[in-house]
Amino acid sequence: MSLIQPADVVRRMQDHEAVPSLGFQSVAVAAVQTLRAVRAAEAHAAHAAISLAQQERLREMVAMLDDTTEALNDILTPQGARMLAMGAEETGEVKAGNSWKEAVHNAQQISLRSANWLRAVVGGQPDGCAIRRLSETVTTLLHAHAETFAAEADSCFD
Repeated sequence: MSLIQPADVVRRMQDHEAVPSLGFQSVAVAAVQTLRAVRAAEAHAAHAAISLAQQERLREMVAMLDDTTEALNDILTPQGARMLAMGAEETGEVKAGNSWKEAVHNAQQISLRSANWLRAVVGGQPDGCAIRRLSETVTTLLHAHAETFAAEADSCFD
C-alpha cells in the first residue's frame, strides 16, 4: 500500500466544495456501509487466524478500515449522518465457518465485491471529481486488502 493512508486522503477532502452535495454524501454513506461489511469479515478472519503474525497483520488491516471509516464519518454532514442512520446496520455477509481458509476466502470475496460495487455506484461520475476520488480511495484500499488475502491464501493453501 502507499505511504499515504486512505483516512488521510478522506480528511484532506473535508473542505472540498462537493462534500455537502447529496451525491458526495450518498457515496460517503455507501463507503461507510461497505467498510463496515469488510471490517466484519476481516475481524472474523483475524479471529480464525492460525498464527500470531496473521493475527497482527489482520489487526493492522482492521485498524486501517476503522481509521478510514472514522474519517468518512467525520466528513458526513447532518444529512449524510441521517442517511447512514437510516441504513441497515447489518454486516451480514460473514459466513459461519470458523476455518482460516474459509475466513480468508470470505474476506477476499467481500472486499472484491464491495470494491466493484462501490466503483459501479460512481461509474457515471466524471474522472477526477471529488465523488470519484472518494470512491477510488476506498476501492483502492479494498483491492489492497483483497490482494493481501489472495497472497495469504496462496502461501498457506498451495
